[in-house]
Amino acid sequence: MLNSLYEILMPLRAAKNLDKLPVNAVPAPEFLYVHLKQHEGAEAAPVVKAGDEVKAGQTIGWAMDFMSADVHAPMDGKVVGIERQPNPYGGFSSVVVIKTEGKRKPVESTPDPDYLSKSNGELLHRIRRMGIMCEGPAPPSIHSIFNPYMCPSRLVVHVGRDPLPPVDTLIVTAIDEEPIVSINQYMITRQSNDVPEAIKLMKKLSGVNGRTVLACLDTQRKEAEKAASGEAEVKIMSGRYPGTLRELTVWRLTGREIPAGASPMSVGVAVIPLRTAIAALKAVRDGIPQTSMIVTVAGDAVTPPQTVDALIGTPARDILKFCDVPEAPIKKLVFGGPIRGKSQFSFDMPLTKGVNTIVALKADKLVPIAENNCINCGACVEFCPARLQPNMLSRHCQFRVFDEIVKKHITACLECGVCGYICPSRRPMLQYFQNAKQQMKLPRKGNML
Repeated sequence: MLNSLYEILMPLRAAKNLDKLPVNAVPAPEFLYVHLKQHEGAEAAPVVKAGDEVKAGQTIGWAMDFMSADVHAPMDGKVVGIERQPNPYGGFSSVVVIKTEGKRKPVESTPDPDYLSKSNGELLHRIRRMGIMCEGPAPPSIHSIFNPYMCPSRLVVHVGRDPLPPVDTLIVTAIDEEPIVSINQYMITRQSNDVPEAIKLMKKLSGVNGRTVLACLDTQRKEAEKAASGEAEVKIMSGRYPGTLRELTVWRLTGREIPAGASPMSVGVAVIPLRTAIAALKAVRDGIPQTSMIVTVAGDAVTPPQTVDALIGTPARDILKFCDVPEAPIKKLVFGGPIRGKSQFSFDMPLTKGVNTIVALKADKLVPIAENNCINCGACVEFCPARLQPNMLSRHCQFRVFDEIVKKHITACLECGVCGYICPSRRPMLQYFQNAKQQMKLPRKGNML
């Protein structure tokens, strides 16, 4: 019963052996559009202006609060302007437009072989300055995950909450959360030499005083056991969605349930994707900032699916062209996974740090979504991994009855999208919940906006 409740068998899978295929680098486009808000927290402040020459890896945006991180130039070029443009997640942010010069080349590294001798504060500060982020629409930064109450450069007083318990379990996951995506699987297969050091760094930063787990798929058991090198115990997990989500990964490996609106750290668990751990390692060991992303390009318009390495700020149009994907048949372009990703209105939307997948879909694969009435079938209630009542919650969200939304525990919603996926009325459930959460942050009068 638990397996049927927590793991809906989706007819979506990562392409076979995609993680074992070579990753090709997308050539630098003529212009890069680098957003200054690619993270949780405030938008980074630009430290360059139109006419400035920039080098690959140079800081072009300075983090303005503890949740944010610096932004860097992906390659050599000239700043032609700073504009306000729509970002991939429905908002607007400042964009540094860089006219590239020459061919794409690696960022110059500044190695530090003694990085493990430094304090956690120094390491977290450097990770922040290197712009290392996790994945998602508003990806959290590594330094805010491991040290949520203190910034290396200033003390943040933590008031009104119980102190976090010590971390007794560290989970480094080599399983991607959504179907089709295969980035973390690629890391365990093709960058296995960095895995032991990355795990060791995560153990130091988290201060874990118990077990360290490397979670992987059964198909990668041998690679994971070899890569772990005794730094972590290997645990095999199913790749069925939504059991791959962070909250359910914690539940399956530790039996602990994360409180609504809290992080895994609140139950003494730290969860880090393997790709993020390796990026943090390269930041502190090699001095390499986050200027590019390994991205899965998939969907029925992409034959065969591919994994590419693209510079941050590269328009989707250039990535699709490199993958020999014609634009004409594409009726929907999605940044992120097929379940929780965001539809884009333009092929010119640039790549950001939170994007790990580009999904291109043809018209015959699209399912019409409309604000149809709920038929009270109860399917969403049966399969909700957070044990909510999405049928009732979606109605309150649709009509913005905020008192009822709070009573129905919207903060416990994982935004997994399973309810909308199985809804026979094709109601946009996930969008209702996401919009309501955003609206609740705005000033309101009474129980309605």
